[in-house]
Amino acid sequence: MGRLSVSALRLRPFTLAAACLLATAAVLSFTVPPSQAEAGETLRAARLLSPGEILEAEDLIAEAAVPGESSDEQHRRLRPLLGMRLRQAVPAGGVIGPEDVTLPPLVKRNTRVTLQVTAGGLRLLAEGRALDEAPLGGTVPVINLSTRRQVSGIVVGPGRVEVGR
Repeated sequence: MGRLSVSALRLRPFTLAAACLLATAAVLSFTVPPSQAEAGETLRAARLLSPGEILEAEDLIAEAAVPGESSDEQHRRLRPLLGMRLRQAVPAGGVIGPEDVTLPPLVKRNTRVTLQVTAGGLRLLAEGRALDEAPLGGTVPVINLSTRRQVSGIVVGPGRVEVGR
């Protein structure tokens, strides 16, 4: 059986699915622009971007693959990266690819969170303090403020951690 490459399929933007451990067992998917080699287009940093920064429209420059591409079409290509967090520094004019970004944290270190335990039809809530940061579906250690015990849970929303799955 022969090999089938992405360039042979002539795919434009492709979708990466990131499975998140959600209570609904849903799959979070986001579109990532193809690499420069695959589509002849690039997304570049408008200024020096530091690790951990959340990308905004003014941080990115879309180089048109098609001459005369409208600003609406360029903005549509930028949209998948908006709100994503940079893993590493990118110099002004540097190319930003899917390997340079990650989901932003929904729980940050030393912030108060709501711990929830669900068993049957019963849901218990408690207050906790996050010991680290984590994105949606990520595991985070938390101190239960009522018992002063450390527990580990899965981030299910902004400031919400599911414990005891």
